[in-house]
Amino acid sequence: MSKALDLLEIQRQALGAPNAKALGFVIVNQTLKVLSYKQAVFWTGVGSSLNFESVSGNAALDDKGPYGLWLKQAIKQSAEKAENPVSIVTADMMPEAESWAAKHAVILFLYDTSGDVIGGVWLERDTEFKDVEKGLLQELQPVWQTRLSLLKRGGADVFRWWKQLRKKQKYLWLVIGVLAVLPVRINVTAPAEITAKEKMVASAPFDGIVKEVFVQPGENVQENQTLFEMEGEELQSSAQAAERDQVRRGARRRQAEEVPRVVHRRGERAALARLLRHDALQVVDV
Repeated sequence: MSKALDLLEIQRQALGAPNAKALGFVIVNQTLKVLSYKQAVFWTGVGSSLNFESVSGNAALDDKGPYGLWLKQAIKQSAEKAENPVSIVTADMMPEAESWAAKHAVILFLYDTSGDVIGGVWLERDTEFKDVEKGLLQELQPVWQTRLSLLKRGGADVFRWWKQLRKKQKYLWLVIGVLAVLPVRINVTAPAEITAKEKMVASAPFDGIVKEVFVQPGENVQENQTLFEMEGEELQSSAQAAERDQVRRGARRRQAEEVPRVVHRRGERAALARLLRHDALQVVDV
């Protein structure tokens, strides 16, 4: 029952969208409540005037970037070969799809009252779309098409179109009943900041140049695992300089220890000389 309410809420929000941007936001984000997909793109126009209005997750899509240009080409080929407003995209409609898109996609075309394409929706994911899910999109497609057509014409009586859509209500409830037993993955997009519980800074105990790094940022490491290698030449030069400095300090220390011994020996010789002179004087007196 909750999925039925979600579906009706999506339709209500779509019909109440004040502009194409708001309509696109409802389509690419709120539809996740009843149908799982990896990415959704809502566009308006066709051919050279095609414009990407909204992308799921509030992301921005550059229509002149690699993915944007590829998606325009895929939409163009799908428009030429699709037989229904809601069509499963086949491999021949997605050139080089493995480089840009998920494995499976479905495309919805939105038309004006004269039958011309005025926009559409692209949905993609890694698993195949089921017939039941395609039926759900066929129920949503007229609602989105109606609102976009009205927005293109500058607004009209929404409720007149809503009454026409309610004639298909029994089919809508049938689709909802089937979807009620299917699992639905819900994604929530929100800004977040991840901080470490315990911070540790890994650094070398000496200065030098890093020769090679063996791990990637964010990679898990083990105790005693080598993280990086330092340049050996500079370290060897530093070690030799330190060894020479240590030898010089040792020589100065031994020299400093030798001075008191020399002074002591000189003092002993001076005392002996004074003693001999004193004994000589005593002999003369006698």
